[in-house]
Order: sequence, then structure tokens, then C-alpha cells
Amino acid sequence: MAGALEKPITYFFPPFSSGPQAEDLSPKEKELVSLFRQLGHEALENVAMGQLRTLVEAADQTTRKQLWEDAKKDAEERGIELP
Repeated sequence: MAGALEKPITYFFPPFSSGPQAEDLSPKEKELVSLFRQLGHEALENVAMGQLRTLVEAADQTTRKQLWEDAKKDAEERGIELP
């Protein structure tokens, strides 16, 4: 098919992606990558990843709690009782 259409075989497959490219990163994301690379030791990298995961989980829980509180307030204003 590639020959008949005079296209390279790679034309028929989506581009391989290994994650975001450097030009797609914000300045803060670039700084995070740079700082992580400066750790230079697997044990320190594991600690950093654990701390980041904990921070993400805490932020997620805070966001869910705030969304629930906002929903309860909105329901209350509308006269709807939530559990």
C-alpha cells in the first residue's frame, strides 16, 4: 500500500510519543525536571517521588473536600438537603 500511494510506511502509523517534549513544558515543569535530575541518586529520587505523590494526594483530598463543601452550600441555598 505504501508503495502504491508513494508514502513511507511510517505515514500509516501514529507518531511514537515518549511523553511531553521539552517545548511543551511550562517553566515550572522544566525547573522541576532540572531539580530532579540534580538529585543524582536513586534513593533521593525515590524520596522526592514519594513526597510529590503525597503532596498530590493531599491536594486531591483538599480539592474533593472543597468541592463537597461548595456543593452542600449550593444545595442549601437551593433548599436541597444533602446527606
